[in-house]
Amino acid sequence: MRTIRNVLPTISFQMALLVALVGSASYGTQVVGPSSSGNSGPQIDWVNFVRFGGITSVRPYERVGRRLTSSDLGPIYATVRFKLEGTIHDPAYQARDGDASFLDVGTRVYTVKGYLPTFRLAAYLDGMLQLLEHFRLKCRVLTSRTHHNRIAAP
Repeated sequence: MRTIRNVLPTISFQMALLVALVGSASYGTQVVGPSSSGNSGPQIDWVNFVRFGGITSVRPYERVGRRLTSSDLGPIYATVRFKLEGTIHDPAYQARDGDASFLDVGTRVYTVKGYLPTFRLAAYLDGMLQLLEHFRLKCRVLTSRTHHNRIAAP
């Protein structure tokens, strides 16, 4: 006879496994097998991100509003110092300030007019202007809206 006491450990294990799998998909996934470069080690599927000042900014999965144009850009905020794609093959690597997944070393990262640089940045990737938003703020459920992070124009 199955009682709640007998089933509870199985449910707890399944929930812990689900949480672990969802958590590991936050920044990238490890794929077993040879990479496209022919290396036999793990292949990492990076998300588009940059890290400056301890803040990780990611490219949003969905676009809200109009596309950014060069007239939306403020001053240069930082410059990429290290590109992870094609260089880092260790899934345990922890991103450092100046790292970017896909932006080349030396790429200028700009502020976006009207927004704090701790919330929204932009950079060119393959000739296209890319919006990058603070990762932690994007993860908050209904507590952080874009208009709360907007600053008044001078």
